[in-house]
Amino acid sequence: MNFQEHAADRIESPLPGALPATTVAGALAIRALVMAMGGEDGHGIVLQRALALEAGIEGPFGEWSPSAVAAEVARHAGDVDGSRQHYATVLA
Repeated sequence: MNFQEHAADRIESPLPGALPATTVAGALAIRALVMAMGGEDGHGIVLQRALALEAGIEGPFGEWSPSAVAAEVARHAGDVDGSRQHYATVLA
């Protein structure tokens, strides 16, 4: 397990009730964005975990939702279809 995976695991598995799911999902999404923009490997794993958490959250998440971040990461990577799919989730 590398440093990013270990850090993501600690963010994902806080003590029960210690952090709201929106906080954890947002933190993971931002970490994935920073990793992606910095050219670090492993950002996809972190972002997938954020998206999985987001799927269990009801109601609007906001502009830094994991889906919005995933759309931006895909856009910067030139993945137009992936970006559109994530933006569709944000706008739904």
